[in-house]
Amino acid sequence: MDSFSFCKCTGFAGSLALAALFVATPVAGAGGPDAGTGASKSTVSVARSPSTDITPANTTPGTYRALVADGSSLFQTWSGDATKWYAVLIEPGKTYVIDALDPNTDSINGSVSGLGVYEFDGTTTPPAETQVDCGASGHAPGLTNFAIRCIVRAFTSNVGNLQNQRLIYIRVDRWINTSFQIRVREATIYGRWTTNGYDFHVELQNTTAESICAQVIFYPNSGQTYDGTQWTGAALTTFFTLTVPPFGAAKNVLPAGTTVGTDNRGTIRIGACPGPVNLNTAGLNVSTYAYNPVTDKFLYFFTNQPNQGNGNSF
Repeated sequence: MDSFSFCKCTGFAGSLALAALFVATPVAGAGGPDAGTGASKSTVSVARSPSTDITPANTTPGTYRALVADGSSLFQTWSGDATKWYAVLIEPGKTYVIDALDPNTDSINGSVSGLGVYEFDGTTTPPAETQVDCGASGHAPGLTNFAIRCIVRAFTSNVGNLQNQRLIYIRVDRWINTSFQIRVREATIYGRWTTNGYDFHVELQNTTAESICAQVIFYPNSGQTYDGTQWTGAALTTFFTLTVPPFGAAKNVLPAGTTVGTDNRGTIRIGACPGPVNLNTAGLNVSTYAYNPVTDKFLYFFTNQPNQGNGNSF
């Protein structure tokens, strides 16, 4: 039986099947469920040199304010400065959506006039091992001239790619001297896959009024390792891209027996394509399942998005 399968049984046979399932499930060591396997930190301190408040605030890359890619929005008031700088820590193989919005001004005079994603030097764009698309009003659900959206695709953790966790720097340009809010959300979709006797189906539904390009990547069950310099493990050569029309759908099938490295099962990620980079949060509804044409059996898999595809509202 595939490790992802389940049995819908009744009566005595069902009891035996469930008993066998639980017997086959790995259990922790004899120390019990709370026995530790290694040391961990319950407190940590960061060494810092003395400093004073920075005035004016976050007007250069080096004086950035930190953002977290969980949808939390940060409110800031312009103080006569022309730019504001932020930074967010990103990880490989993920897609992020950055919104800069002025919800408190008439739309014709929104305070945000520019949005960009850079390296620490404040000039190089896009940052290393990323693709970025900053649409002035695109990337449905669309924004008008009081807001701008950028979508960032981080390169995968493929063999040869150097990225682990890294900061990218975000610049917001002022139009009028009022206020605005900024947030970062993750748009990646996660799931599982198997080709152990099954064809694996991926079906995508576009929930927006714009065409979306999605890249579906299959990771091995054994995972990968970052040695401090680069990624090692199975090369991520198993992937496909799908362009999904507005309000439309598209699908592809990974044939039975397909492997990533030596694994015929593992994890799946759906994110933005290298181009166009336009997968917005909650832009896709995803259905995945495995089908065995010999036994006519289905295995259903459930995908999820960080924050259920949403984020904290402005």
